[in-house]
Amino acid sequence: MSRHEPDLVAVRDLPPGRPEPTAESVARTWHTISQHRVAVHPARRTRWLAPVAAAATVVALAVGGAALLAPGRPTPTPAAPNPQEVMARLIEQAGHVPAEPVPPGMLLYRRSEGPEGWKEVRETWFDGQTALPLRLRVDGVDQPVDAPYPPGSTAEENRRVVAAGGSWYFPTPRWLAELPIDPAALRATLDEEIASYAGPGPVDPEAHLTNHLLTTFAAAEPRLSPQARVALYEVIADLDGLVAREVVVDGHRYQAVGERDPAGKLLTALLFDPASGRVVGEYHEYAERGATAPPTPARFPPGTAGASSYLLWTFAVVPGTDQPG
Repeated sequence: MSRHEPDLVAVRDLPPGRPEPTAESVARTWHTISQHRVAVHPARRTRWLAPVAAAATVVALAVGGAALLAPGRPTPTPAAPNPQEVMARLIEQAGHVPAEPVPPGMLLYRRSEGPEGWKEVRETWFDGQTALPLRLRVDGVDQPVDAPYPPGSTAEENRRVVAAGGSWYFPTPRWLAELPIDPAALRATLDEEIASYAGPGPVDPEAHLTNHLLTTFAAAEPRLSPQARVALYEVIADLDGLVAREVVVDGHRYQAVGERDPAGKLLTALLFDPASGRVVGEYHEYAERGATAPPTPARFPPGTAGASSYLLWTFAVVPGTDQPG
């Protein structure tokens, strides 16, 4: 392209007082310049096209389909997962998660571990038929296994509960087999049991349900039938005020779904593995300084604003309390 092109001369040498170039002249000039650049640098334009397109796609996904970020604009915080969408995917998977029964004479072993820096490792051996703990070891040191629940009850009372068929706290094979698979009927059963354990005074089962389900999953997760698992997940999905979080542990992504306590200070959630569809632990998030977790089988330290903690569970069917270990 020559610098003496008439349209270029009209734009470059426009003297003061002369009319502005016509729109047609400017358009022809821009077209000429663009054609010249394409002809001179065809390889460079092709080389950058794929990376730029890929980067744009990544940014668009990261901001959930919002407009691409402009220079100087703050990066948005990724949106929290939608709890209903998370539960819908898990419910779809739940029907394909097989039960792992514990044969008579065998025990169910559970190991619970928290984040790095929180050294407590809890190992529990449950009787396969009663769900009563037979051995508890914390950081390699044996602890008493008679931990009555609720406070004020006795180990003998708990054994009577087991003899009568079990409960959400002692999920015996009989109790698991008798769980309603209709979500509404299952919710009514759970509400009734929660009220019976919560003591005198008015009880809001919804506020307690996540904690109670954590206890059931922590003692019986591998033993749930696909039908019972689907029903339990549907009960969870139907709770009001569900909150979801993505929790990354050692590069593995988990989904935490649960509810805040009535005061709004503490989020208690079940930790799901989206790959397997199983509940694999518990997650707690402290919204306000000084918020403390309710009594659970595992201890959680007092929280500061925004602090969180988790426990990951692993299970095994073993012949005795000396295995694994």
